[in-house]
Amino acid sequence: MTVDQFLTQTRVLIVAGKGGVGKSTVSVAIAQLATQRAVSVAHIELDGKSLPTGLDASVTQFSLTPGEALREYLATHGLARVGQRLESTGILDLVASTAPGIDDLLVLGKIKQMEQSREHDLIVVDGPAAGQAIGLLRAAATMQSTVSSGPISQQAQEVRNMVGDPARCQVILVTTPAYTPVVELLETRQQLIDEVGVALGPIIVNGVDHAPLGNFDMSGGENADLIAAWKYRQSRRDAQREAIELLRSRTDQQVVLLPRYTSETSVVSHMANDLSVALEVTQ
Repeated sequence: MTVDQFLTQTRVLIVAGKGGVGKSTVSVAIAQLATQRAVSVAHIELDGKSLPTGLDASVTQFSLTPGEALREYLATHGLARVGQRLESTGILDLVASTAPGIDDLLVLGKIKQMEQSREHDLIVVDGPAAGQAIGLLRAAATMQSTVSSGPISQQAQEVRNMVGDPARCQVILVTTPAYTPVVELLETRQQLIDEVGVALGPIIVNGVDHAPLGNFDMSGGENADLIAAWKYRQSRRDAQREAIELLRSRTDQQVVLLPRYTSETSVVSHMANDLSVALEVTQ
């Protein structure tokens, strides 16, 4: 897969992964790469974190909460005053999450609206942690099993149409090169295939140690601490290689390796460039 194919094969990319694997940074790097390739892009944050810094000014950024999605839904259905009243009383988010799955449906409904507007070529969503991402993506089916008619059911069907169309929506799973995160990603992947039916894009392995190990003469009186550090890195590299091999053996998707960064400075820019190279190398 070329970089341009990666950025244009679908209109919504939802980035998911367990906590600590760099999911948010990867989502920002994808948005940065898109704008570098003259792809009009929006970056949406769903976890309530601060908006990322370091992105190109041309990238549209915003956080999306169920309450905000509900307010816009009410406004577009002639109920703007109801939304204003709920907001003024401070219970907008509470109302948006009263029924199981309604909060996720509202959020996906807003993303669907943006996707249909074609205001941006690509929408990159910094999704929730892997387990919650499954709940988010099957929210429409959950709501349809509860509400069989009316505007909520129609919204759910429209969201399901988007999630089930690879040209409209795909999921990018992120992991680190360690056994437990890889196994959890494989479990999430299977659930997304079996329970949601969403298309999966390349898997991104973040934090791969590519740095040269160097050579030590174990019998030549090298510093014992340096030798211990070298052995530790060697064992970690072996475990890293085994985790990546396991991932490749259990999936038919492209596996993209990103290096481990030793500095926080310009990580987004470096990651965007490395992602561009890695996509071309592993196609």
